[in-house]
Amino acid sequence: GPAKINPLMHSNNAPPYPKLDVGIRRQPVHIRGWYLGDVELRAWWGRTTESDYFDTVDDNDHNLMTGLSVSWAPPVVRGLTLGFHRTMLSDWDAMDYDAILTLLWPFMDSTAGRDERDQRASLTASYALDSVDLELYLEWGRNDYSPDLDFILRYPFHTQAYTVGGQKGFTLPFMRGVKNRLIIEITNLESSRDYELLWPTTFYAHHQIVQGYTNEGQWIGAPIGTGGNSQYIAIESLYRKGITRVFFQRVNPDNDYIWFMDTIDETTDPRENEKKIRVDLSFGVSGLYWLSEKLSLSYTAVVTDSMNYQYGSNNSSIHRFNIHLATGFTFAL
Repeated sequence: GPAKINPLMHSNNAPPYPKLDVGIRRQPVHIRGWYLGDVELRAWWGRTTESDYFDTVDDNDHNLMTGLSVSWAPPVVRGLTLGFHRTMLSDWDAMDYDAILTLLWPFMDSTAGRDERDQRASLTASYALDSVDLELYLEWGRNDYSPDLDFILRYPFHTQAYTVGGQKGFTLPFMRGVKNRLIIEITNLESSRDYELLWPTTFYAHHQIVQGYTNEGQWIGAPIGTGGNSQYIAIESLYRKGITRVFFQRVNPDNDYIWFMDTIDETTDPRENEKKIRVDLSFGVSGLYWLSEKLSLSYTAVVTDSMNYQYGSNNSSIHRFNIHLATGFTFAL
């Protein structure tokens, strides 16, 4: 997907996992002389692993990850790219041909989607206007099996999540030779309202895949994790020797915990539950600097203020500050 910070379906937040990845790179499609746009297609099958700290049960350490991603740049609107993306987690020990091949079928059947496997799908769109150095993008996803067309029409927002954002390039007269870029992105992964009538849930969870949508304990999708929201803004500067980004991000890490896990306690005043909402405010700088033609230095410094980080009642005045520093060198052979 086109998201820069919090893609819903798959990101580089979790450690990589072994997989078979097949597909075609972006290619123009012509049929009888008619240009039908550019197409890119990928499908992959991989083996995810649970965290060493999850449990001591050896039989559930691994899951099968299957994925499908299709993108199309239509010929009628230059700069527009549309995409469909789908992933599915299955129990590794229960893997069969159905688990491997069902993903390639465009419709969710009852065996693959209802309970035995954990699947998600998203639609993406990005529109790049090169003439003004502007890109706008959107990803809208769902995570639950709901084949009833009548229900889809009545409430299409069931289990929805979204990321919307854009970036705009600009230059400043007092910064000659430097190209700047403004990046704004908003993400929402909170459970849909209809689950207030059903049972507690969250976007990256499933009752059969108990490890959640993770590999080695880290989220495979959006780095902010499940059940929360994020607002991100950054200024990025590209210059001859490198790139620097200064950013601010506000995150509610897991509001679903408040919406469900606490509110089911009927002995607590609902107004007290509202006070348990947590927020993380982060300010940071990151970048890359080329020391030579083959040697580069990466750096990151982030300060985070977690307000009410333990989800306590009326603890908004309790702050926990965290400082994250990282650096590294890359040498290109």
